[in-house]
Amino acid sequence: MRELIGTAVAIVVLGCVAFAPSASGAPASASITQAEAENFVRSFYRDLEEDDLDKVMAHFDETVEYYNYGAKDRAFVANDLEQYCAYFPSRSFSAGEVKLAPVPNSDRVSVKFDLRFFIRNPDRDMTRSGSSHVDWDLAKRDGVLKITRFNGKVVAEPGASPSK
Repeated sequence: MRELIGTAVAIVVLGCVAFAPSASGAPASASITQAEAENFVRSFYRDLEEDDLDKVMAHFDETVEYYNYGAKDRAFVANDLEQYCAYFPSRSFSAGEVKLAPVPNSDRVSVKFDLRFFIRNPDRDMTRSGSSHVDWDLAKRDGVLKITRFNGKVVAEPGASPSK
């Protein structure tokens, strides 16, 4: 169970997307705007809340640097997210300010943001909440943003109570 919660938190926390170079020769990262990145982040978590795994998976590139697992294909990521969604069928997320920065010597951009989460498994009477620092790399593939790196870390333990 601890691994599943860790995976769930990791899913919430991390992500990375790579961008293809533009036809003009300028780095593709230059063509990714702040608004695009913000919309992409919010769309990802809205789809995850709505339990639409196909829409969630459409956000990922074919291969993703996935947490500490290294490069993984979509099938691996889909299986992990499917288990997470089954274990926590009720999910709510709120992303904070999205910070966008080019990834040096690449066609990608990094997006970093804080994420508040509330996840529940009513059948097990289990509720977890907390916050994470999320760090993704994004790339543009045929004009569509994709996550190429997915990572993050919990900054407030799920369901943690303040110490007395």
